[in-house]
Amino acid sequence: MPLKSRREEYSEATRRALLRAGRKLFATQGYADTSISEIVRAARLTGGALYHHFRDKKQIFQAIVEEIEQEIMEKADAAAAHRDPWDGLLAGMEAMLDASMAADVQRIGFVDAPVVLGPELAREIEARYGYGKLRKSLERVIEAGLVQRRSVDLLGSILLGCLHESAMAIARADNVAAGRRQASQILRELLGGLRTKA
Repeated sequence: MPLKSRREEYSEATRRALLRAGRKLFATQGYADTSISEIVRAARLTGGALYHHFRDKKQIFQAIVEEIEQEIMEKADAAAAHRDPWDGLLAGMEAMLDASMAADVQRIGFVDAPVVLGPELAREIEARYGYGKLRKSLERVIEAGLVQRRSVDLLGSILLGCLHESAMAIARADNVAAGRRQASQILRELLGGLRTKA
């Protein structure tokens, strides 16, 4: 892998600083109440630096949403690693629900993203990051004979929808911890219903 030039390193560091500042502000103030000038000030950069990387506030917001989705999938991957297929599927699901409890994930990913980006784009981003991981886990449980052979695409879409709606419900719950526990129980029961009888 070739070494990055000083300019590339600076460009990458600038982008990271903008994303960090934007994420903190969007999480605490919300999208509508956060201005580009506040993001630039918090990142200790100029407006020109921001516009070099992002077209507008919506584009930096979308980049942060994608960053959050990628982090959630990395946590799910780590939780599922080195487990048998069924336990890996459940552990990945639990990791996704745990990640959805973080305040910045709730505000940015589940409250503002569907409104700011529109439900179609928000779902497309979620599917781009989450679907592949879930599909792989489902293929493993089917190959192991733990779930009846069926359309992985259809099953993956249905389960991803369940996980997304669960995370949305947790984010909007009056008691987030209670919502998290109930969501886990319900999803485990639903998945248990798919498992083949020994």
